[in-house]
Amino acid sequence: MKKITLTCIAVAGIFAAYAQTSQRCGIYYDYDATGNRVKRYYDCKLFDPANPYPDGITNQQPQAGARMAGGSNEDASSTDASSIVVYPNPTHDALHIKFSEAAPHTHFHLYDGKGGIVQAGNISGQEYSCNLGALAPGLYHLHILYKGKPHSFKVTKL
Repeated sequence: MKKITLTCIAVAGIFAAYAQTSQRCGIYYDYDATGNRVKRYYDCKLFDPANPYPDGITNQQPQAGARMAGGSNEDASSTDASSIVVYPNPTHDALHIKFSEAAPHTHFHLYDGKGGIVQAGNISGQEYSCNLGALAPGLYHLHILYKGKPHSFKVTKL
């Protein structure tokens, strides 16, 4: 009986070791220094817990001025992160969005924590205000398409 138990434990150990170094497929995200999700990609690779960064990737913050959006690196001078200002954050009622210059075909989506769109609209001009007074307090995600490039902001409603 002890032989069977030891054999079962050994087989379970082999399967556990294989599962830890198996191929892991999934959706992975990259974040900027403020915690905004800037890149989403699907990847299948061999995962080894002893070497969590096999490609030399480390958990470092992006360099100053670097901004990734839409899955590709962009030149910081073409769309600077400071070209959009969202204030006040946190807010009670009104949320203001200010652009460095007006651009055609600019629109926004405001998502709740479940991923549902709670507000959306087109923006014309350099400034826009949206009323968040009717929304429940919590964390919202503001996605703006400005000059053909996506920008994301976290907004806290008090």
